[in-house]
Amino acid sequence: MPALNVVGRLKDAGSFVWEMISDFMADSCPQMAAALSYYTIFSLPPLLILLIIMIEPFLDPETVTRVIQEQAGGLVGAEGAAQVETVLQNVSRPGAGGALAATIGIIAFLFGATAAFAQLQAALNAAWEVGPDPTRGDIKNFLLKRVLSFTMILAIGFMLLVSLVLSAAIAALSTYIGMLGPAWVSGALLQGINTAISLTVITALFAAMFKFLPDAVVAWRDAIVGGIFTGLLFNFGKFLIGLYLGSSDPGSVYGAAGSLAIILLWIYYSSMILLLGAEFTRVWAKRRGFPIMPEPGAVRIIQTQERIEPGKKKAKREKQRQTEPDAAAQSAELGER
Repeated sequence: MPALNVVGRLKDAGSFVWEMISDFMADSCPQMAAALSYYTIFSLPPLLILLIIMIEPFLDPETVTRVIQEQAGGLVGAEGAAQVETVLQNVSRPGAGGALAATIGIIAFLFGATAAFAQLQAALNAAWEVGPDPTRGDIKNFLLKRVLSFTMILAIGFMLLVSLVLSAAIAALSTYIGMLGPAWVSGALLQGINTAISLTVITALFAAMFKFLPDAVVAWRDAIVGGIFTGLLFNFGKFLIGLYLGSSDPGSVYGAAGSLAIILLWIYYSSMILLLGAEFTRVWAKRRGFPIMPEPGAVRIIQTQERIEPGKKKAKREKQRQTEPDAAAQSAELGER
């Protein structure tokens, strides 16, 4: 009997992975990751400046800039970190010039900083087959997406601040930790603490994205499980990409644009991991018995294909919007789980 249980669990795990990957490909997640990378690369300068502005009241701006550069170096290598440093040095802050120029600059600045999150919301909606009700008005949905995107930026700024404070506290305690044993023991302990903090912060960020960004009702339990899976996958992917960048020089093919290509490559793979985590969350919630549903004011989007016989009009791919029942009660029910 134990052997049968093991075989059954392996079959369930294989079926889970197969469904997750099948949905990942059927929802065109690689293509959505490419679109998300395009938006993110152009949103990066205002986003970085906005994060620095948010944290300035609490920490020295030079310290924040240095930490961002160090984190970028760990992610995309020396060339990518140099490009990030150039961005931070050359991008001017909004508000310079006259009143009209300052107003236009601030609006453009906020629009650029939130563009990536608006595209991320659209990608998560597509992965979960939900979307805003078109009868509610496109302008209202557009503004709500921008407000929600800005809220996510505030959340990222807060998590970055918490991470910096905890890292500073660990650095202050490093001398005491070094007294606990040999250097390799204390070094491993510090590395483990830093990794745990990083994983906790990134897991919380992914869980918040899954919970609040899409136009869907998802239980906190499912969002947290999806955040943990995506966080682990993200850290593992970061390790693999670091090995790849350390053993090769993919940016050399692109000449002067090499550092930009490296950043774009990293954003693309990170977007792929995030969307794979979204598909994991969807399959997990469905198998748990509480599938992800459209929230109030949203609808289910079903992708259909129409087969046309030769000689007739060419086949077309269309999206059919099907209104779901009011999800307010479902939202309250999921919130209790």
